[in-house]
Amino acid sequence: MDINSVFGKAVVIIAGVVLLQIVWMVFRSRVRGAFGETLLAGVLRRRLDASIYHVLNDVYLPLDDGSTTQIDHVVVSPFGVFVIETKTYKGWIFGNPRDAQWTQVRPKRKSRFQNPLRQNYLHVQRLMELTGLLADVVHSVVAFSGEATFKTKLPPEVMHFADVADYILSFKSRMIPPEDVEGIVATIVRLDGAIPAAVRKAHVANLRRRHAS
Repeated sequence: MDINSVFGKAVVIIAGVVLLQIVWMVFRSRVRGAFGETLLAGVLRRRLDASIYHVLNDVYLPLDDGSTTQIDHVVVSPFGVFVIETKTYKGWIFGNPRDAQWTQVRPKRKSRFQNPLRQNYLHVQRLMELTGLLADVVHSVVAFSGEATFKTKLPPEVMHFADVADYILSFKSRMIPPEDVEGIVATIVRLDGAIPAAVRKAHVANLRRRHAS
């Protein structure tokens, strides 16, 4: 075989591998995030009785300035409404509820990320504003994938994916009448459905730019 032909094929293969690595580096956080949300959605469907617990995934809500906020999961039940933020981070997680940022530590790498409790607080507040729900029936949950190890003491509403269903099921007191549960679900579905696809795409693109920066 001609040496130039072999060399040319090798260059094409190497270029393809490098291109795939670049694409993966750019999109891996998005892919991992989507996979984590899908994984937890499956856990909630299997563990929670659908006739009692209404699981809503990837919910978009409008903000007063015309933009949107996105909630990974909302579970509506007679025992409360659970607003869930998912994180698919590996490594050691250090955090304090009062800090603006938490720390992720992996081999040869340390990075900071927004305190997810603060992030989810904004989701909870907006959901309460739009639905009229009171604070005593809305619960914030931050769920990390099993690849994360908590290295500091965190509040009970921060947990791994595997513990979310048990946490929700631990609430035994009926706080919301069944007819109101249906109304809350209908309101959230209506608000989410009113967000155009173009606005959703713009929201995702904006998040991607923020993470990249």
